[in-house]
Amino acid sequence: MTSVLIYTETGLDVGLGHVTRMLHLANALQKAGAEVGSWPHRPTAATGWLHRRGVPMGPSVADIGVIDVMNWDNRMVDAFKAGARKLVVVIGAGQSSKARAVGADLMVYQTGWQPYGAASDLVPSHLAGPDYLILGPEYTRPSGVPRNRDALVVFGAAVPWSYSVGVVAHLSSAGLTGTLVVPPYHAHEFGHTKLPPGFDMICDPRSLRELQSSHRVQVGSLGMSTYEAVAAGSIPVVVGRSSDHVATGQRLERLGMAHCPGHVDDVTPATLAMTAARILSNYAFVRSRQPIMDGLGAQRVAKAILELA
Repeated sequence: MTSVLIYTETGLDVGLGHVTRMLHLANALQKAGAEVGSWPHRPTAATGWLHRRGVPMGPSVADIGVIDVMNWDNRMVDAFKAGARKLVVVIGAGQSSKARAVGADLMVYQTGWQPYGAASDLVPSHLAGPDYLILGPEYTRPSGVPRNRDALVVFGAAVPWSYSVGVVAHLSSAGLTGTLVVPPYHAHEFGHTKLPPGFDMICDPRSLRELQSSHRVQVGSLGMSTYEAVAAGSIPVVVGRSSDHVATGQRLERLGMAHCPGHVDDVTPATLAMTAARILSNYAFVRSRQPIMDGLGAQRVAKAILELA
């Protein structure tokens, strides 16, 4: 049995995108027969998050190590690599040179493709394109949940809680219904926030898929949940938290997969809510657009990883 170690992160400055992506990949690797665990030498908040979702603490060494982080630390990467015969790096824009420097055996682009058009950043040993977006097999089949609510509101860690609550207030004023997701790093707000009519609140759900399947649009900041929403059939209406995020969101808009009115600092809660309301007013037309991903990305990436063993 091939053993795989995962190192990833989550937190106020990172959000849940990296750890969610690694959960999809861990599930696919486990279903392919691999023994998967979190790196034990540097436990993080992500370690506990994964453990609660079926990914145990791993051994000290493994056949393959998979790393997906935003805060790149060369000493940490070297220590992680020392415990694995082969190294896989899930990379974002501009990280290819770092992955090459540590001698990665395989690179996978975080969003499934290199979204910024920097051909020089592509390397032969990479997995890119929407076929390699790391989504679990649950996204290949209907959830069976009726799509009877308007807006799922999901923002990342870097967006102030007051912004999320403001968006909900404007959505409710427009007569829309929905659910506000409280991420773990804002859990202290759960008992102190009163929502307007038509909206519920849920704290740190185990999975977003059923919520995404029951809501027509997902309103929030661009991240891994944006791609999950597309695969689940919910239309993302997102703001970016950086110029890279805005560029990616606008590319998704050109592909007919999402709507991105701009950077969170330049888009008020009212404007974002109005964008979602406009989309919902013409929902049948917008929904007729076909997504360009099939939900089998995690399975394909897992296969490529196990072929390294």
